[in-house]
Amino acid sequence: MNYIKNLYVITPFKGNDIERLKTTIFSLKKLKVGFNINHLVIHYKSKFESIEKIKSFKKTKTYNLIPIVIKKQGIYIAINKGLDYLRNDDSYIVLGSGDILKLENNKKIYLLKEDITLLNYKLSNNKKTKLFRNKFSGMPYCHNAIIFKNNSLRYSTKYKISSDYEYFMNYIKTKKIELENCKNKINYEIKMIFEAELGISSNSIFRKNFENLLICFKYFGLKGVFFNLINKLFNIFFK
Repeated sequence: MNYIKNLYVITPFKGNDIERLKTTIFSLKKLKVGFNINHLVIHYKSKFESIEKIKSFKKTKTYNLIPIVIKKQGIYIAINKGLDYLRNDDSYIVLGSGDILKLENNKKIYLLKEDITLLNYKLSNNKKTKLFRNKFSGMPYCHNAIIFKNNSLRYSTKYKISSDYEYFMNYIKTKKIELENCKNKINYEIKMIFEAELGISSNSIFRKNFENLLICFKYFGLKGVFFNLINKLFNIFFK
């Protein structure tokens, strides 16, 4: 069996909230894993003191922090910069500042190197959420709980919110992965705890819905637009 030897974790870091970043770093350091974790912290708009603080975090036997400074702003620009650092077929996952990985038991784990691996996840505020969502309504699975293999694909910077959805649909199309089969690829040994964001503006919700609709049309045509709108109406009137 082909196991992952190096897992790259890409964390876009905007600003100077070191405490949230520390939460992510310490969770990775504590993991008992049979592979190396190379943590790429891609930061922008950070003060000099924050950059120096990031550089000061110590390595461990399995954890290595690699800070990368970029001048251009944007989460997807930062992720793409991280992907450019990787070689083809390197395994990677994107974690936001404040997200954590946690073992479900105290046993040392190994991960098979596959085109896609989904990790079990939950929201940090313990709000209930379905692991899989309708593919016509947006990103079907939490983006920060997916291990991909790096290739020539990159995240589109023309989307401000939904580029992860576009990347995912492009990825499974390129790799010829059936979405239904992904449900059999969830790893329950590791749980990703997603830092729940609060206070999303109505403007952001509108933009996200609009971008999802554009992406839905791109990959599913008019059928996708129809089911996207049906799902929206269902959520409005029955939830």
